[in-house]
Amino acid sequence: MLTKTLNRITRNQIHNIAARTMSSSDAPPKRVAVTGAAGNIAYSILYRIAAGEFLGKNQRIILHLVDLPFAAQKLQGVMAELHDCAFPLLDEVVCCTDNVSGFTDVDYAFMVGSKPRGPGMERADLLKDNGAIFVGVGKAMADHAKRDCKTIVVGNPANTNCLILQ
Repeated sequence: MLTKTLNRITRNQIHNIAARTMSSSDAPPKRVAVTGAAGNIAYSILYRIAAGEFLGKNQRIILHLVDLPFAAQKLQGVMAELHDCAFPLLDEVVCCTDNVSGFTDVDYAFMVGSKPRGPGMERADLLKDNGAIFVGVGKAMADHAKRDCKTIVVGNPANTNCLILQ
């Protein structure tokens, strides 16, 4: 049965199956930053972005993986996995442990990284810790990201973190 199926496939079809599809767009790639990139939530988002499910199947991207310095080695592992997938729209992956390089010329930012609520923590405790993080990130974005950068905040408390980023 397999032999019959293979005999029906033409050489052109085999070439089309084996060829790696590249974006036909001449537009410059968009830079997308993802904070907390070494974490579990960001990990699931990165592959969808790289596959074109965020900006479309013709938009090339450069991913900025942003996390804290202690996660630098994990960022390298995530970058290696993204390269192994050979996403045709993924032009480059930049691993960043500082906000300046993490947000330089970024078009879109996914603010996934934040301190999670621990046992016995009140909302005020979370605000104090994450507020300090988002103040620094907001300053870096204001100074280095593109003026029309679109931002999605996932880290809690998201509503307050959005305000801080303004």
